[in-house]
Amino acid sequence: MKEIFTKEQRKVFAYDASKKIDANKGTDLKTAFECGYADMAKRTLRGAKDALGMEPTDFRDILIEKDLIPEFVKFLNPASSKPFDEWHKEMCDLLIDEYDTGGYKEFTVGKAQKWLNMAIKYACLYCYEYQGNLANHIGEFHVPIDRIIATPIVRDLGIALPEYDKFHMPPKEKWSDFDAHKKDYAWSQIQDYDSYLRCQKEIREKCKEKNYESPLHWEFAEWLAQRHKEQK
Repeated sequence: MKEIFTKEQRKVFAYDASKKIDANKGTDLKTAFECGYADMAKRTLRGAKDALGMEPTDFRDILIEKDLIPEFVKFLNPASSKPFDEWHKEMCDLLIDEYDTGGYKEFTVGKAQKWLNMAIKYACLYCYEYQGNLANHIGEFHVPIDRIIATPIVRDLGIALPEYDKFHMPPKEKWSDFDAHKKDYAWSQIQDYDSYLRCQKEIREKCKEKNYESPLHWEFAEWLAQRHKEQK
């Protein structure tokens, strides 16, 4: 099995995230998508239960079984020639449409990308059955944009974040001091997919320039640095 992340990286992330994942045994795609959802849904789906008329996790399970797993497995099939960016846009549109049809009108690009990208990150870490297929696309996968990674995207990579109604990037000369927490950057409010994709493409190029194996490897290093900073 070709390992995308090291054994030590897998253990650190499984322990820190408290996802009940056994780093040695690995997990399946269903659990990866459930974990990605959990990371997305904290404090971002207020009112979803009433709007959907069911428990949000029940709606989640329907989407995972009906759409997310089948479409991701289809994408990973070596016979598929669909570019990841195209697949990702289709899945974000699908999730937004499904929630809208279900009665919840506040599911955004920001929420869709966090769910999908975290699920794929978990898959790359722990879905050992698919490691070879995932490794074929590791350079294409997107970084989950949230408040933790938003600061190094600006400071370290020199890339503008996706904007939304209540957030606009400061002048470039102030980027070296940018702090997403102080700016109250709300990734869940990202609405424009083109702005989001522009950011991901620039991250991809910068990571190549800096000789990272993939954007997800860069993101993992930044996440780990933030974790160590918080533990001091």
